Amino acid sequence: MTRFLVLLAVCFSLGNAYGMEESKSEDTNVAPVKSYTPGSNKAYAFLIEGCGSHDAEFTEIPIAILAAKEIGASYFDIIHSFNYEFHKRFILGKWRKGKELSEEEQKEFAVVEFKFFGTRFTNKDEFVNDWIATTYSRMEEDKLLKKPDWVKNIDAKKMEKLSSEIGSTSDLLNRGIEYSNLISAETFMDFVSKNKDLQVVRGIIGFRHLPFLDHFKGDGIKVEVAHSTDTFRWLKITLGERMVYVHLHGGLHGDPTHIKSMLGAVIIERKLLSQSTGQLELLLNLAQLSSTNKSMEPARSCESPDSTGKK
Repeated sequence: MTRFLVLLAVCFSLGNAYGMEESKSEDTNVAPVKSYTPGSNKAYAFLIEGCGSHDAEFTEIPIAILAAKEIGASYFDIIHSFNYEFHKRFILGKWRKGKELSEEEQKEFAVVEFKFFGTRFTNKDEFVNDWIATTYSRMEEDKLLKKPDWVKNIDAKKMEKLSSEIGSTSDLLNRGIEYSNLISAETFMDFVSKNKDLQVVRGIIGFRHLPFLDHFKGDGIKVEVAHSTDTFRWLKITLGERMVYVHLHGGLHGDPTHIKSMLGAVIIERKLLSQSTGQLELLLNLAQLSSTNKSMEPARSCESPDSTGKK
C-alpha cells in the first residue's frame, strides 16, 4: 500500500505540473485546443480528456500523462465538455444559427448541469460558483452578454429551488452533449491537420464522447469507423494523402477501466515491436490497484449520474 501511495503522489504531482490550460485559436470558428504538450515522437499522441482545473483528481489523468512521457508521445485535450468554451457557444446559440438561449432556457440549462453534474460535488456551492456563476461573469467580462439577475448571488439552495420549479431537461442535456461532440470533433480535426507528422492517436475519453468523430464531414477528410463497441472506437481518418489511426477508449472519470484498456493495448503494441514495456506495466499495475482502492473514488466527477452511468 505504501508503494501504491508513493506512486500515486508522483502521478498527482505530475498531473498538477502539466495542468491543462486553454490556448488561443487563430481560427475563431474552431474552438481552441485545451492543452498540448509535444513529445519526442511526433507520430504518436495521447488524447487525454480532462475536467477543467480538477484534472489531477481523476486517477487516469496523471497515469496517462506518465505513460505518454515514458514513450515520448505528445498528449493533448480537445474535448470541450461543459467548459467555458462550450458554455459560451451553447448559451449564445451557436448550435442553432446564433439564436441565443432565452432566460428561461438558460435557467433550464443551469438546472441540467446542477442535476446531472453537481450531485457529484461534495460542495455544491463550489460547483454552482465554478460552473454557473463564473461562466456568466466571464461572458460579461468578454462583453458577450450581461449577467442575468437570477445568476447574481446564486448558490446551491437557490439552484435546488430552481430545479424543483423546472420539469424535464433531458432534451437540453442531449443537445448539449451533441454540441460538445461537434465542437470537439472540429477542434480535433484542426489539430490533426496542423500536426502533419501525426500518425496514431490513442485516447481516454468519457463514454458519451466516443462517437464524436463517427460522422464528421470536412473538405478532403474521410472518417471510417473500422471497429466499434460500447467502450471503444477504432477509426481510420484520411486527410488528403495522409492516414491517421485513432483508437478511443471510453470510460468514467475516476474509474481506471479505460486507462487500463489503453495501457494494455500500448504494451501489446510495443512488445510486437520489441520495445521496452517495463514502466508501462508498472503504470498498468497502479491503475489496477486504484480500481480496488476506495480512497481513489473522486469527490466530484464530470460524469452524469444517469441510469446508464455513461457520459
